[in-house]
Amino acid sequence: MIRGRKPTDNEMLHMKQVRALGCIVCRNLNKGFVPSEIHHIRGKTKHNAHFDVLPLCYAHHRGISSTEPISRHPFKYRFEKTYGKEEDLLKQVNKLLDKYTEDDLPF
Repeated sequence: MIRGRKPTDNEMLHMKQVRALGCIVCRNLNKGFVPSEIHHIRGKTKHNAHFDVLPLCYAHHRGISSTEPISRHPFKYRFEKTYGKEEDLLKQVNKLLDKYTEDDLPF
C-alpha cells in the first residue's frame, strides 16, 4: 500500500504509464530500458501528488549511494547536481508520455 493519499484510478493509470518508461536517469545516461519504481517529487498527500512522479530504478531512487549511481534518497542535492532538477526531469517524462498514443504505450 502506498503511504499518503490513496491514488485515484486516473492517478494509478498515470503512474503505471510513467513506470513503463523505465528509469529516466538511466535513459538519459544511454543505458537503455531499466525497470523503474515511482518517485513522488512533492510527497504523496498533496493534490495531484500522484501525477508529479518520476520513474527511477532502485539504485537511482533509494539505493543509498552517494556515488554513481547516486540515489535520490537521501542525496537529493547531489542527485540533482548530477542528473538535473526533479522539475526538469518531470517535464521530460511528461513530454515522453505525450509522444505515445494509448496503443503505443510500452506496456
